[in-house]
Amino acid sequence: MNTIFCKDNTYSTRERIELTAKDLGKTSTPRITTGIENACNALEFALASVPDVDQNIINRIRRDSTRSPIAGWETLALSNLAPMIQLPPRMVQDVAVCRDVYERIRQGVESDVIHQVKGLEMLITRYPNLDSLNEVGPKTSTGGRAWLHNSEYMDIYRRRSENIGYGLIGPLVTFPILFGSICADPEDAVYIDTVNLMGTVDYDFDRDEGHHGGFSYAMAVADKYGKEIGTKMQGTIFGALLNYDIQMFVRPIQEKWVEEKCGASNLGPADISPEDWVAFVIADCAVLCPAAYQDKSLYKSTRAGLFVGTVVTNSHDFLFDRACSNRISCVMYASAAGVAQYSVHCAFATSTIDALVQRVGQNGTVLYGDVEGIATAAWSPFNTRYRSWQRLVKYTRLLSRSSSPEATALLAASRRDTVLSGFDVDDISGSWARAMTVGAEDLLRERITTGYMPAPANELLDIPGMTPPKICPSCTVLFEEAIITVDDFYAIDGLSGDIVSSRAVALAAGIRRACLAACDNKFCDVCACRIGFWADCASYIVLTALMTSAYKFKAAEWVIQCYAVWAVTVSPVSIMTILSGFDLMCELKLGENDAMGIRDVIDF
Repeated sequence: MNTIFCKDNTYSTRERIELTAKDLGKTSTPRITTGIENACNALEFALASVPDVDQNIINRIRRDSTRSPIAGWETLALSNLAPMIQLPPRMVQDVAVCRDVYERIRQGVESDVIHQVKGLEMLITRYPNLDSLNEVGPKTSTGGRAWLHNSEYMDIYRRRSENIGYGLIGPLVTFPILFGSICADPEDAVYIDTVNLMGTVDYDFDRDEGHHGGFSYAMAVADKYGKEIGTKMQGTIFGALLNYDIQMFVRPIQEKWVEEKCGASNLGPADISPEDWVAFVIADCAVLCPAAYQDKSLYKSTRAGLFVGTVVTNSHDFLFDRACSNRISCVMYASAAGVAQYSVHCAFATSTIDALVQRVGQNGTVLYGDVEGIATAAWSPFNTRYRSWQRLVKYTRLLSRSSSPEATALLAASRRDTVLSGFDVDDISGSWARAMTVGAEDLLRERITTGYMPAPANELLDIPGMTPPKICPSCTVLFEEAIITVDDFYAIDGLSGDIVSSRAVALAAGIRRACLAACDNKFCDVCACRIGFWADCASYIVLTALMTSAYKFKAAEWVIQCYAVWAVTVSPVSIMTILSGFDLMCELKLGENDAMGIRDVIDF
């Protein structure tokens, strides 16, 4: 049992409250002002009778927060209250850098970093012709709808999320929220999930009445456990409130960029130092709060995973960042640095993830950042939101028909499995700085791997809520053969048989095989496009299988399984290399002025 400060300055064991979202009303308006104000209220209550505490500090925090909520957090982190609370000072520093970067980042000239290749075109439209190689829909905030018909997923949802007040949500959101629970004590898991979901401001969930009960419930949890000064739950609460404040800060800036339509370019290291870029990306990950659940001394090490997760996601969704004039992309940063054309950002991601997985479980510890980085890498290709698989199929077919040397070079790069020499996971800022230096392509070296044979994935032919793609008879034979016939994927040495033969890895490998097969000219264009679209819709089953296995595997084993799922997407072909490389050289068109909405959270 944890001990906590009490009003009368004694210690007592934690008495857990039994809150229910129903008590708060599922459509009630969330009682949220700012995160820092809620933190001040908790501190004021908990420290009212603690000797040797200057109560004026809280007044100073409130005063400074009138300038901006983040300023209030900075004052708290520098005060003599900081040693008492479970909130890493470096986390607050990262958030402050994030605020500063958003305020000062300069726009670059897009033609300086986007080198269009004739014949490579992509149209984003709300009404795409799914059979066209040159059209794709916008991002989706629901991750498709097929999961609604899957009893396995709905059982997971009811077990984890149904009673915390948020509306019905799919694996797109519930899978990343799971990361915090992986590192938590079982009795804390539901509360961590609850407050972690406050980060869905990033998906505009707070603007949906269906989720208001969840935000109200989260604040009730925060009101209770934020007062338990010095405990892991108090750290998580303050991390969630800090995360909420930075997400509320960045949203209007992103919306302004969409409205202005000035392009997604930035100036890379010439404007924002690599060290500041790493700090900014970490703070903007939207699932920051579980990093404050673990001991403050672990935060420095956990930053590597928090950073690389975004490098991978940016590599999958850069097309949509361009469409939203989003200047905040690691791919654009790498392009401005002059190294993206060599896929150095992808080699950096692979180097980091390989290094993270090798330390998972060492000394009996699983760092939250390692979970977030590795599991986010697995989430990115299979979240449906980024439409990664249909884009892979369309991009590869277009690239293979192009006579340009850039297209040929990109296809070749996607089949070279590379990492960076001299990479140091314990110095993630320094490693990123070296990777973002002109000539960093000279650091690329062959990745040392072992081949693994996953289990068959016949289950993909009968996924709940879906039917196989409607394709011609000859392509049907090739499609089913690709699903059934297994091949190797490549990863670091030492993966166990249980991991390699797991259901999630089999499903991931099956989807990858089907899509790589559809890239071949043996398939007709229409059937290939339909297979890619089917693969995106089917991808939720991979995340569902991973969530199911979270109840069966130990934490370290589950993270390694996520690593294996990611590994099938980088060998024998690197999906993120194809996607980010094509997005850097295609002519992008929008079918409608609001094709991407006011930000990037449109549904199907």
